[in-house]
Amino acid sequence: MTPTEAGTLLTMASAFDNRKVDPDAAKAWAVALDGLRFDDCRAALIQHYKTSTDWLMPASLRTLVKRLRRNRVLEYGVLPDPPSHLDPDNAAAYIAWQKATTRAIADGNPPTKPAELPARDPGEIRALLSAATKEIPE
Repeated sequence: MTPTEAGTLLTMASAFDNRKVDPDAAKAWAVALDGLRFDDCRAALIQHYKTSTDWLMPASLRTLVKRLRRNRVLEYGVLPDPPSHLDPDNAAAYIAWQKATTRAIADGNPPTKPAELPARDPGEIRALLSAATKEIPE
């Protein structure tokens, strides 16, 4: 988080709670929010003020960002299959792929999920099975 980004967040917060925004506050918030993405912090700040009248502090923002990122991963569900070029015996490469994929999902940039197969009518499935078993010689 840069001081400029933190200053933008503080300016947004000030529109809700009339806090004083100055360069020193922006620098302090930048240090306290180090390692967080601006877009996540902005989304968390908006969510905070949609649901709370509490004064927002960096620690609260960190908690909200963590929850936001965790929810993105949970909503995505099961990770897709690893790429075919990944050696199944290379555990380090698999773990690196898994971490990168999970991070992308948490960032809001999930990989495209494969299209789900359409649901079939149980009667159609029974008919297909019946037809298939008639063709098998005994």
